[in-house]
Amino acid sequence: MIMITIRQQSFALVLALTTMMAAAPTVFGASVNAFTDLRVASSQSVPTHATSVLRQAGTVQRVGNATIVYEAPIDMATTAVYVYRDGKEARVDGVPVSALRAATILRNQNRIVWAEASGSPARFDIYELDLAQGVRVRRFDDIFLGNASQVIVRVDGATFYFEVQHTQTLRNGFPQVEILRATSSNGATVTVNNMWRNQFEVIEDIQRGRVLTRVVFENGDQELWLHENNVPSRAIPDSYTINGYLLGARIVGNTVEFFRYQKLMLYEIASGRTTMLDDRLLWEKNILDQESRLMAHNGTLFYISYNEKDGRHYIMRRRSGVTSNIGTWDGTAFVQNGTLVSFTHADQFVDGYDTYDMETGLRVLQDGGIQWTDAYGSARVVVDRQGRVVWSQGLARRVIGYAPLGRAYVVDATHVMIPMLGRNGHQYVTVRPQAWLRSEGDVFAKRAGSPSVYLFRNGKRYTVANEDVYYSWEPNFARIIDLSLMNVNAYVDGGFAPYAPGTMIKSPEASTVHMVVDDTHKSPIVNEAAAFRYYGPFWWHDVHVVSKAQLDRYQVVTNMAE
Repeated sequence: MIMITIRQQSFALVLALTTMMAAAPTVFGASVNAFTDLRVASSQSVPTHATSVLRQAGTVQRVGNATIVYEAPIDMATTAVYVYRDGKEARVDGVPVSALRAATILRNQNRIVWAEASGSPARFDIYELDLAQGVRVRRFDDIFLGNASQVIVRVDGATFYFEVQHTQTLRNGFPQVEILRATSSNGATVTVNNMWRNQFEVIEDIQRGRVLTRVVFENGDQELWLHENNVPSRAIPDSYTINGYLLGARIVGNTVEFFRYQKLMLYEIASGRTTMLDDRLLWEKNILDQESRLMAHNGTLFYISYNEKDGRHYIMRRRSGVTSNIGTWDGTAFVQNGTLVSFTHADQFVDGYDTYDMETGLRVLQDGGIQWTDAYGSARVVVDRQGRVVWSQGLARRVIGYAPLGRAYVVDATHVMIPMLGRNGHQYVTVRPQAWLRSEGDVFAKRAGSPSVYLFRNGKRYTVANEDVYYSWEPNFARIIDLSLMNVNAYVDGGFAPYAPGTMIKSPEASTVHMVVDDTHKSPIVNEAAAFRYYGPFWWHDVHVVSKAQLDRYQVVTNMAE
């Protein structure tokens, strides 16, 4: 999850380094953990794999097509990161916590990069967490960055930039600043800003060799500067502000856009002219974190605006020079998997959410009664107020378990990681919920005036014996269609309808509880711990008592191990 706050940190010396990205990266053997496939085999319908991921509460973030899970220890600068993508897991050790900040990843185009001191004085190695391979790779070896106390890596395509805070300080107490570019061919550095400054300077944005920086003067005033190859560095007109308040500065094509206080400004690079636009940022006195009202992502700027006419707050979207109102705002928003998510609240609970496509700005989904949501393409998982994990894909929607830790997330389009409370701490259990959803071909139908309901499934026509069986498939009667619409003769009589896959059943004569695997198979749940893991703390509420004859219709397959 990438939160809305994108505040810059304080750094100093900035270097740029271009790498041939086609070259194979050097892999640090000691830090590499190959992907392990977590997915349940396609022939199985039960959740069989459990992996201990976190011993304490951790952070879950979507980064591009991968999900990362990590713990941010208070007393350690690095941590282990678990990478999940395509139903697989990889553990990568020794990743700096600072490189995992959502705002840092967002600025680096969904890439996780960092610098580590090498064995030589004033030299550093540059690493990247390769999310496609699930490994830590060394991009550059032994780069000279000077006497630095802190290095933050920025990346734009094949070019790496370094924000370096030196131990030397200027007369006003700020770190010494110079902006350089180094090439991978010979390691020589070329000055980008063509001057030494007596002010502090940090990178705001990088686009196609253009570097937009923020200069902070000794008295706290600020100004934007633009640096280009073979072009003199220049201050952007009308960007000077007293006590800061330069927000959302970024390069957009051949222009620079930024909020000066609450007013949106547009600087044309070719003409050197700055124009004030009509856009206004929500501005409140005594709010220090004004930049939390802004979010830039892939060339799109989202910001919060206040409409004086109706007294409401709105989420505004600006892309390619066009501003649009995409919906109301209620205090929280974040970017997730190419989607802007805006929550609505009621007391301490999340009441619901709206999601907006970031390319079109159109609302694509509404939902209510949720605590957490995650998406992967058309697949979506929701944790509701009762702690239930609800899986939906297309029109299909089903409760697949409980998340007592309050969060679940999608590993790929057919698998979900559900957090359970194990004996040794937190555990994430991989389940295959698609097997628990009725397929698009499953149809329930009945004749008008008749109580009989039929299930048409897999080329067969089943009679639904009672409401208990029906409710194992559907939450209500909304999906039942008129039987006259079905070609009844095209379906073979299959007898009575089975319980839906994932349903717990038992007979009065025995204590063993089974889970329905498919139309003809069941799996015994070996103990209460296993039932708790897959169905939550109140699992016994969901057990259906059936006759021994009904139970014997299903053949036994592999046990569900704890």
